[in-house]
Amino acid sequence: MSLKLLEARWKPALTSILEELDDTQYLKLMNWLEKIPQGVKSSKVRGDMPQIIIQYYGVEESISLLDKAMNSWIPRKDAAVQTLLRPVVEKMKSEQQKKAKGKTTNAAGEVLQKATEDYPQRSGQNSTADGAAAVKPKSPKVERKDKPTETIKPVKDLVKSGRIQIIAVKSTNKTNAHLVVKLKKELLEVFVTTRLLLETFNIKPSDDVKEQIQGLLPLSADAKILGNKISELKKA
Repeated sequence: MSLKLLEARWKPALTSILEELDDTQYLKLMNWLEKIPQGVKSSKVRGDMPQIIIQYYGVEESISLLDKAMNSWIPRKDAAVQTLLRPVVEKMKSEQQKKAKGKTTNAAGEVLQKATEDYPQRSGQNSTADGAAAVKPKSPKVERKDKPTETIKPVKDLVKSGRIQIIAVKSTNKTNAHLVVKLKKELLEVFVTTRLLLETFNIKPSDDVKEQIQGLLPLSADAKILGNKISELKKA
């Protein structure tokens, strides 16, 4: 399936998905579409946005973006949305796998062809004019210089700090909350103690903390993140 055919299938599906979102969910999605200028988003009606999204993100990136949004950031895992989204996502992945397989096959063929061309042809002359065996010249020794090994810093030791925006709550319990946050242009899944989260935003504890917080999203705060844990949090 060509990109044009995939777009023809994706655009009506995207239109229907946007129509399924309530106003809050739609506004959250618009906030995440940072490539689209705010003036463009605010001046267009919902029915015009599928073409705008595809224009700024392309077909495959916009499919991947909506897949993440509907399954994590918002989320909308109900049949009304997923029956529109899943067939297009699966078709895109299938096409990508075919392309990757084709590239691998072509690369293997090129390597084999080059190896065949470079293999020396036997001339049938195995001796010199006086009958002595031909001596093959020795290949010069090439000094091998090993590249220095790069050290990858463990994720648990990485420290990040700055203004975050809490955009989704994946789960909560009496001890910890599992959040999706945006730091600059990076989306992160992090954990924070439920007590610190509630105290930062002056939220009274209840039996359903997750619903309480989701009703206030998005929330902004200054945070220090060690690995995947928020160690410091201050309301912005």
